[in-house]
Amino acid sequence: MIRLTPDNGRKLTSTGNMYVWDYKGISVTYLLLDQQREVVVLRVDPFPV
Repeated sequence: MIRLTPDNGRKLTSTGNMYVWDYKGISVTYLLLDQQREVVVLRVDPFPV
């Protein structure tokens, strides 16, 4: 999903390219590299129960 729509996550700051995407019990923190057209996944966490 991130590969298809990298801007769907919510931005962590107003400036910068770090996003968080929450979906079905996981939270993915990732960095969007515009010039390289790449997404780098930094962290995957389960939602706290």
